[in-house]
Amino acid sequence: MMSSLLKDLAEISIAVGSNDIKQHEGSRLIKEELTVMCLYIRKMKPEVKTMVKRIEYLESTQAESNKKMDENKKELAACQLRISQHEAKIKSLMEYLQNVEQKKWQLEESLSSLRDELDKKEKLITELQDLNQKIILEQERMRLEHKKLKSTDQDRTRKTRKLHELTVMPDRKSRQAPLRHASWRRKTRKRSMASPRARNDLRNGSVPSVSRLCKEQIKHSYEYMEYGDTTQAEQWLLKHCCPFYATWPTECAMWQGGI
Repeated sequence: MMSSLLKDLAEISIAVGSNDIKQHEGSRLIKEELTVMCLYIRKMKPEVKTMVKRIEYLESTQAESNKKMDENKKELAACQLRISQHEAKIKSLMEYLQNVEQKKWQLEESLSSLRDELDKKEKLITELQDLNQKIILEQERMRLEHKKLKSTDQDRTRKTRKLHELTVMPDRKSRQAPLRHASWRRKTRKRSMASPRARNDLRNGSVPSVSRLCKEQIKHSYEYMEYGDTTQAEQWLLKHCCPFYATWPTECAMWQGGI
């Protein structure tokens, strides 16, 4: 603005210097105008300075603003890039979240099926435990039964062994008896005919007291054998233990004839 004012003043001075003022009245008016103009210029000078300073300040402020605007544009571009990156990341996270939700749903279904299977297994385990307890009780019962049977078998074996010993001992003596059988028969006949006790035994139908060995065997038979009838025990011993059983009917007839 100052340069334009100076330019106007130069034009005025050129116009005033080149033209001849023909009339003195015109020159007076021009002087007045110049005076007014000088006053106006003096008044305008500080305002022009202030305006120039303001213009310089505004120019510097505009440069700073442009610089800041460029920086803000760069920051805006960076922010837009970050926003796009975050949007892509959010999209990937949403997809991942959907996959996680789907896996969670599948795992819940698998958990439900596993719980059902676990309930079945627990029920089966309970049944097997009950069955195992029953088997243990049955094994204990069978063990006791086996122990009892084993004890019974041992008792039976022991009794059989003793009975076998009682049976074998007279058989051994019977093998040695045939040589003395004839003399033994004569002695027995004389003893039976001379003995009133033998006659009473024959009258009563009981076993005559012809052999001390037979009496001892009968006595032992009551201890080792479980016969309910003593007659059967006596017959068994007379059959298996007495060496004179083969001649028993003959001697009975002889004893009856001698009475």
